[in-house]
Amino acid sequence: MKHQLALPPKQAYYFFPKGEEIIIPHKKKPEKTLRRIYTPYTEYEKNKSKEFKRIIKSHPENEKLLPDYWNDAWNLMYIYSTDYDIPKAYERMINILIGIILFSQSLSL
Repeated sequence: MKHQLALPPKQAYYFFPKGEEIIIPHKKKPEKTLRRIYTPYTEYEKNKSKEFKRIIKSHPENEKLLPDYWNDAWNLMYIYSTDYDIPKAYERMINILIGIILFSQSLSL
């Protein structure tokens, strides 16, 4: 019963964002534009995600770290969090994934 209170209201499942519900432009500083990520219904900035995927593919030793549920939304969250610094986003993503793997392994000891 306690967990039922944590569920979003039913009308939230019928919300499909468009336009400024996804990207809220900052008029004076474009780099401060707010981007909300909704999965799986948001159209993403395909070129940024492709560039990020290219970097992932160029490091096959790290590609196996990606969980099954990984998608464009995850890529873009890292890209946006580093103000479009793709190499920095990739480095941050790999460090976090390694941390998650090490933590989960420590739980199974």
